[in-house]
Amino acid sequence: MSRKNFKVDTAQKGQTAKSENKHPFVYKTLNTVEKTNVPTGKVTTLEDKKKRREEREKKYREFRIKALQRRAARMKIPEEKVQELVEKLREQLDAPKQYTILCLFPTKTPTKKGEASVANLAKQAILNNKIDYKLLLDGYAYIIGDASVLAKIREIMPNGVTIHPYAKKMDSVLPAKDPPKKTKKPSSKADKKSAALDAKIRRKQHNKLSFKHRTEHKQAKMVTLAAKKSNVKTAA
Repeated sequence: MSRKNFKVDTAQKGQTAKSENKHPFVYKTLNTVEKTNVPTGKVTTLEDKKKRREEREKKYREFRIKALQRRAARMKIPEEKVQELVEKLREQLDAPKQYTILCLFPTKTPTKKGEASVANLAKQAILNNKIDYKLLLDGYAYIIGDASVLAKIREIMPNGVTIHPYAKKMDSVLPAKDPPKKTKKPSSKADKKSAALDAKIRRKQHNKLSFKHRTEHKQAKMVTLAAKKSNVKTAA
């Protein structure tokens, strides 16, 4: 049924159309779509989040193990030793991580008279909970700790404080390579001057040869053109 030919009560009687007399397409859309506060209409539960996190961790572990095996193959490490290195890596991944935690306090937020600022509240929370810190200033705090310390900081920090945890990089399980030994002596000022002079001489020789080749090529081209012209005249 065309919307153009569909007449409602408004057009006929000059009144507002009732919901049952609206166009069927419009009526269907209005009554079947369920309204929710979620913008996309999708609801993510805690179980879904947990599953996704576990999948990400599993993929990351597999990626690290395969990367270790590839590097060990390039370094020509025997297979028995590679299995030991993989077990060490698994232990590292299972071990609790150490974090360097940076807490930034808002210093320019206006506060009412008699109220403590967010920075003062954050500092008092760190001191009262006896959290070990490296630095505690008016603008930020610098703390080193594990996952439990990070969870505690997230729990006690007031609104307005931003927490930036950085996981510490663990040592590589692969054997470290010795840096290459420098066998070449550092060149002196005289050596540099002589090298520059040699390079200048080489450039000049190259330019002379290229000029000679260009002139020879040009002369050969002119000879061939003259021969072609003479052949054309004799044929005529």
